[in-house]
Amino acid sequence: MLLAVLTKQGIRTSRDDVYLNVVGGMMLTEPTVDLAIALAVASSVWEVPVPPNVVALGEVGLGGELRAVPQLEKRITEAQKLGFGTVLVPAAARVSSGAWEGVRVVACEGVLDAVHAVLGAPSVVGRQRRKTRGKRGVHGEEEDEDVVCAEEVE
Repeated sequence: MLLAVLTKQGIRTSRDDVYLNVVGGMMLTEPTVDLAIALAVASSVWEVPVPPNVVALGEVGLGGELRAVPQLEKRITEAQKLGFGTVLVPAAARVSSGAWEGVRVVACEGVLDAVHAVLGAPSVVGRQRRKTRGKRGVHGEEEDEDVVCAEEVE
């Protein structure tokens, strides 16, 4: 579902094989990890790394909106204790950004807002590198070499 949402938001994943590996083989049953997974996929597609001091907390809806998650304040406090500098949260959660010393809390309306906040959205990043020359799509049509996936955000 996350791949479909990202594609609808302009981050094309349909030409890629996507694998998700969780450390230690843990089972992910909580939707709070949706945003982190979406950022990891966008990072891979755009070939721009997510900074190591970023935590992303939020459930991604079918329209790309970010939904509030339970115990958000406790999660931010734990991120602060672990030394993370930036925490992305759903804007719907209405969290005070000044409550955590040394942590920048960034409220995002949707998954694309979060991607832009972390990875940026310059026009250079907005083009996905593709080696598709001569390849055919699933319906036999010629595929584009570059796909514009995001506009520059001021």
